[in-house]
This record gives sequence, C-alpha cells and structure tokens, in this order.
Amino acid sequence: MSSTFTGLKLQGELGRFGKTEISDIVGILPLPDEKVLSGCQWGNVLVWEAGLIKLEVCRKARKPCHDGPITQILMREGEVMTAGLDGRIRIWFWETVELADPPDDDRFVEIEPIMEFRIGAELMCLVRRQGDFQWYAQDGSGGIWLCDLTPAHHTEPPQQLFKCHAGTIVAVQASPVSSHVATLGMDGMLCVYDYGKRELLLSHRFQCAGQTMIWLPPTLDPTGAILVLGFADGFLRTVAVNLHDGHLSYPENRVNLIQLLKPHAQSVTALGLNSRETILVSGSEDKTIFVHRCVRASPHVTLEPIGLVYTPSAVTSISWKPDTASTALVGCRHGQLLEVELPETSVEYTTISYHLRHVEIRQLTFQSVKSEIKRDLRVAEIEKRKQEKRARKLQTLERLRIENPKAEINEEAFLADSDEEEEL
Repeated sequence: MSSTFTGLKLQGELGRFGKTEISDIVGILPLPDEKVLSGCQWGNVLVWEAGLIKLEVCRKARKPCHDGPITQILMREGEVMTAGLDGRIRIWFWETVELADPPDDDRFVEIEPIMEFRIGAELMCLVRRQGDFQWYAQDGSGGIWLCDLTPAHHTEPPQQLFKCHAGTIVAVQASPVSSHVATLGMDGMLCVYDYGKRELLLSHRFQCAGQTMIWLPPTLDPTGAILVLGFADGFLRTVAVNLHDGHLSYPENRVNLIQLLKPHAQSVTALGLNSRETILVSGSEDKTIFVHRCVRASPHVTLEPIGLVYTPSAVTSISWKPDTASTALVGCRHGQLLEVELPETSVEYTTISYHLRHVEIRQLTFQSVKSEIKRDLRVAEIEKRKQEKRARKLQTLERLRIENPKAEINEEAFLADSDEEEEL
C-alpha cells in the first residue's frame, strides 16, 4: 500500500524514545506547532518534536501526572486537559511548559494542575456536550458517565448514565421462576436484568474472569435464585441473588456468596446438572471433570465433592445421555467425545485422592478433515492458475508463429511451467 498515493499520505515519522523507557501509548494530541503530546504507561505527559522526546511533564517532586496510563489529551485556550485510567481529569496551564528550559541531562518539567476532577471510573474517552461544561465519559470498567467540569469550587457529582460489561459476555442464563436473566462477563461482572421492565436490577464484580454459569432450578433450590459460576482461576462460586426485597435470607445484600470451591487447577469451561438434579459436573482446561453431589439443605442447596475424572484434552462441553440418570457426554478440545458413567454419591476409595478410577469411560475420537479440504482447495486453485498461464502462453506462441513463420520454437520448452512447486 505504501507505493500508492493513499499509502504515501498515511506514512508518518518514526518516534524514538531515546533515554526514556519504552512505553505503550493510548492518548495522543498533535499541536499546531508540529509538536505532539502523548501519554505513557507511568502517567506522565511526553512532549515530542521531530520524532524525539523533547520534554517529560510530571508533577512536583517527580510525582506522575496520573496514577496510570493517560488515555486522552485535549487542548483548549492554552489549557491542556488529561484523562487517565486512575479516574481523574486534570487541567494544566500549558504556557508553563512552553516557557520551560530544563537542562539537557534532565528533561523534566514539574508543574501542578490548576484544576482536578475525580470521576471514579477508568476513563477511556471524553466527549463534550455542546454548549456547556458537561462531558460524557466512557468507563473502561463498563458504562457511560455524565461529568460536570465547570471551573468552579462546587460542581455536580458525576452521574452514571449507563452500566454494562467491560468486555466479552461468556454466559447467559434465564431465571426458571421469574422475568430475569443473568449475564457473566470476562470482566468478572455478574449482571441480572429484569427483561420485563428492561432494566439492570443488580450487578456484582468478582476479582477473576468469568467463564461459565448455571441457574439452579426451583426443584433443586426452592428460592429459584441460586447460581453456580465458574471462573478462570478454577473456582466455583455459588451465589444467591436477591431479586425481591425480603425474598432471600440476606435482604441487606443483593449478591451473596453461599459457597466457594476450587475443584480445578485451571479455568472452568463447562457446567452440567443431571436430570435427577443429584450431581453437578464441572469441566476445565486442566483436562478433568469434577463431580459434585447436590445436597438439599437449609436455607440453600450446597455442593459436596465426589471425585474427578481425567480427560484426554481440555473440556469444552458437558451434556447428558438421554434416558439415563448420570451418564455424562463430555466434549473435548481435540475431537474426543467421552461417555462417562458417574456416581451420584460418594465412593469409599476417594479418601486419599478424589480420582474416580473405577468409572466406565467410552471414547469416540473425531478426525478433522478441515486441513484436507483446505489442501484440496489450494490444489484446485494452483491448477486453475497453471491452466490460465498455459492458455496465455499458447496465445503468445500462436502470435510468435504468425509474426515469425520461419522461426523454430520448441513448443514443449516454451509451454513448460517455470514456477517452483509449492509445498502443501
């Protein structure tokens, strides 16, 4: 693309960090005098000129401008505004930096912000509402805020307009008893929505990435408000969600941790409850499935460990064989399908190890034909290209014979394929 006109316009200058530590950059602001302001991972403002760092701006006593990366830099009427992942917006009087002349061996300029606003969110982007000092802020933790940046001593507190997941949603479960749906995200946030009212009812952020989730049926837990969550750290967390005031035993909280288990060494990838609701099985990246007995207790159901079964590769799905009580169908990453007869109660030989050695396992392995199909398509593509090339050579040969009827041309050598054979 660089050889095209558009490519030439897109080409920029290569910036060199020099003596400054190399850093990822999020926020950047080109200035009219061809200088460039950028943030850095440690929270200072870097001033670039001619592809080199001219100055590094920090606070007094070499404190960073922000306690984290700067995500956006704006300038208006001689003032520079910076926003960072530390949730703060700071305004700087930039003429102080422009007039500074630090020594060549210490290119730092120390200044303090003339104004500061604390939003309390991971600020990713700011957009000004037309005509006033109200700004919309994107929250890296999931959401949008309305911020009052009026240059006065008393400003309106930030207002969260919208809340959501900050990344991929990995699991969705509908309530078996009410008009609620729960979502679990890679950001570790559990959200419960009332889809009848179209509103977010509650949210709770865990300290680990979510992976999978199951909402227990009311026939197993009468409250109908118990979820089992699987996380990337190998933990299972059983939680009770307070969907209605006074409905659960913990009305003062909306999400309550009932039980915490760690059956796996790596990420939990799948959960399955059998038809008789006697066992809950979890699968993991650590190539195991773990069987838990569902104990109907008061006030809520609890999980008791029975044992684990090793699988040939990471578990991707868990289902159940029809018309059986405890025969699990386990899908694995590398094409294996296991049919496993699982116990519904504790076994005597697991007092030392949870390994269920005496379970019956039947295995079916699927062979992928994807690579073979891709190879056949590539062969057909190469053959088509060769035929088109041969047809062009035949046309050229006919033209040469017409233009030079007396010339002797070795047809076999002329039509021979000069391209090297491609390895498939």
